[in-house]
Amino acid sequence: MGLAMLSLEDKINTFIQNNIDELPAWVVKFFSWPYIAGDSPEKTIHKAEKLLRDGKHSTIDVLGEFSRSLQNVAEYVNLYNSTFNLIAQMNVRPTASFKPSCFTPVRTVQESRHEKVIIERTDLELCENNIRAQVRRAKDLGIMVTIDMEDHHWTDFTLNTYFKLREEGFDNVGSVLQARLFRTAEDVRRFGAGDRVRLCIGIYNEPPSIAVEPNNKKEMKERLINYLPTLFENDVYVEIATHDTNLIDRIFQEVIFPMGIPPERFETQFLLGVQLNRFQKALISGDYFKRFRSSGFDNSLVEEYIEKGVKVRIYLPFAQSWDDALPYCRRRIKANPNIARYGIKNFLRRPEVMPRIIYEMLKERK
Repeated sequence: MGLAMLSLEDKINTFIQNNIDELPAWVVKFFSWPYIAGDSPEKTIHKAEKLLRDGKHSTIDVLGEFSRSLQNVAEYVNLYNSTFNLIAQMNVRPTASFKPSCFTPVRTVQESRHEKVIIERTDLELCENNIRAQVRRAKDLGIMVTIDMEDHHWTDFTLNTYFKLREEGFDNVGSVLQARLFRTAEDVRRFGAGDRVRLCIGIYNEPPSIAVEPNNKKEMKERLINYLPTLFENDVYVEIATHDTNLIDRIFQEVIFPMGIPPERFETQFLLGVQLNRFQKALISGDYFKRFRSSGFDNSLVEEYIEKGVKVRIYLPFAQSWDDALPYCRRRIKANPNIARYGIKNFLRRPEVMPRIIYEMLKERK
């Protein structure tokens, strides 16, 4: 690829990232197709089955934030019930993830055209009860679930609900920690044996008083690495969620091999649409770990990784309407440094989506 094309790509990427909150929905949709598994539980399950044939596990998420009414909440509950029924029919079952804000009506105020700030969650007791019911039903069906983390307005409620469910005996539920939040330095110590935690950097817009600035990628990554030893020392099952292959290299070099952590103690997680297939396959097959032979680490542990590989799980979000998907899509696009290339390449692989995008564009202009 010539320098002129690379320069054009950089300009397109910068423009989209700087203006994503103001771009019309159809533009967001064009660049978002790679990140969305489908518009129904059935299509998403089909995608999960396809991934499994490649040795990749998955976690399924019904996209939806800030329920607007009790009817909207009931729709999400029913959609998760339908999704759980389909997952239960699979021999190797995906996990499921859900956001608390879809389980209670949320009153919001609009800060800009697209960003929302919570000013009132109308019924946290209802939210907790709905989450408990979903976790209970998932447990009855043999499904593992994760309570997703949203922005800082939800952190206390989400963690407190998780620990309450664990105390009630639910062993099929996991939680999430975001490395860029300053409070995570204390929250990480709350988890112990039997807990399951997805550790990620975090992508929500947060005040600088409570989180690392979004342009300080280096500090965010250092924090993620620094929190891992505490989780492993406390016998927590860790889901390492990052697409930074250099960061993954460091995690194995600085934490996992020095601490003697076996492969069954953690897994790696990636978003759908991020093109790291070769790297993921090397993790699964164990080929990735051949580089650590004669590196000074415990050779028997290195050979165990070469023989077994590690578990790779792909995040599969779906939405029945674009209104439900747009907040997630805007965050993903804003965080992706290669938006233009991925968008065009994935469009060429999926030309069948163009008629729908044109329809959405025309509908939006009416």
